[in-house]
Amino acid sequence: MKRRSPIALVLFPLLIGCASTPAPTEVAATPQSKLPQVSVKTVSQEPLERTVEVVGTILAEERVTVSNEVPGTVASIEADFGDIVEAGHVLMQLDPRELDLQLGVARAGVAQAQARLVKARASAARARTLYPEEAISKERLDSVEAELGIAEADAEAARRQAALADKRRSDAIIRAPFRAAIQARMVALGQHVAPFTPLFELVAIGKLKFRGEVPERFAPGIRAGLPLALTVESQQETAISATITRVASALTQSSRTLPFESEFEDATGKLAPGSFARVRIRLAPSPAVLAPREAVIQFAGVDRAFVVRDGKVETRTLRLGQQFGQQVEVIDGLESGEQVVTAGQDRLENGLAVKVLEKPS
Repeated sequence: MKRRSPIALVLFPLLIGCASTPAPTEVAATPQSKLPQVSVKTVSQEPLERTVEVVGTILAEERVTVSNEVPGTVASIEADFGDIVEAGHVLMQLDPRELDLQLGVARAGVAQAQARLVKARASAARARTLYPEEAISKERLDSVEAELGIAEADAEAARRQAALADKRRSDAIIRAPFRAAIQARMVALGQHVAPFTPLFELVAIGKLKFRGEVPERFAPGIRAGLPLALTVESQQETAISATITRVASALTQSSRTLPFESEFEDATGKLAPGSFARVRIRLAPSPAVLAPREAVIQFAGVDRAFVVRDGKVETRTLRLGQQFGQQVEVIDGLESGEQVVTAGQDRLENGLAVKVLEKPS
């Protein structure tokens, strides 16, 4: 067996180590050449005039169920379903005979009380003349004065009873409280009705109102007087200009939305209460953080963006608002002045060092 030289055994591993060591020039060049290259733009903050779009329902300005105050039998019906009636128009009448008798009795009571009052006044006048001459006693004078007071009170009570009877007689005639369309008639001729029986359902015409709700984040900008444009499904080509009339003082707890109303004139007469409508509200300008639309990526239903900081990227989860052309509002996740990646996101992960190709804009 051939024996190896000791010198050869020592040199062999040294030669292997030298062969595996890279050249000095390759160590400096490799990391820089392999950095992912990205394009960035700068997030900005600008005042924006926002437009909020909500859906809601058109309602009648007033909707009321008319009922009776006095009992009676329906003697006549003067209006029916679908009729348009003016304020004060007679809808129906109750049989007035019993009420006429009650009114007659009350008026007779007024006449009797007035006669007693006249007699009591005359007695009091005589007593006041006779008392200084000591023709009557002080007790008699006081008694006459008391009788006069009772007569005056009885006369006033009789007048009030007559006024009440007169009102009850008037209440037998049921009238429309405002200009309206009759939505329903709920009574029949000859029917006996107890007090406060529903008789007619009326819907005011001419004026309507829209009722809707805006999301919580727009609530601070909603106030009475803001302009809006209203469209109805059946009349998409026509937009009605109006303003917000009333705003709720608190959010709806279940939906975290702010209710509001807008009153407007129905010039065409074609809008029906209960219709579905859409409203666009112009809010006053307010500052908003805007980012390039191409900087936003979506993964598993979550909006994200990469921010370049100190040569490395950070992953941010975003909450977005409205889109304005090629920019999108960022409610949460980015701040004005930060640099977001707009190209090259597919090769990035959180904390990775990158090379920026473009200057921030």
